[in-house]
Amino acid sequence: RLVLSSAPAGVSGFILDLVVANPQVAEITSATFPSFGLATVSTLPAASAKMQAVDLSQLINATSDEVLLATLKVRGIAPGTTNLNIIVTRVDDDDGQPVNPPTQPITLTVQ
Repeated sequence: RLVLSSAPAGVSGFILDLVVANPQVAEITSATFPSFGLATVSTLPAASAKMQAVDLSQLINATSDEVLLATLKVRGIAPGTTNLNIIVTRVDDDDGQPVNPPTQPITLTVQ
């Protein structure tokens, strides 16, 4: 689950890049979105993906906490540890103003 901890001014849309640091260990196999109205992801499976969504359904508003942006599935390829890095290309609030939410890499361990 890819979750935004809060959206004090809502979110009108976002573009995120997901990158598996070591593609020999894991790959992203799918991404599903809530019913935003418009959402796309680049071709999967892959070691990296671009996710874009526009919240036409206004699911993410100023009162939203713990906002689900997408559910990801990742497949292990070989034993090891790698990071799944989330790079914010663009996030806009409901007024169209840019927001820069902090991100932390997700550690993936394949046994």
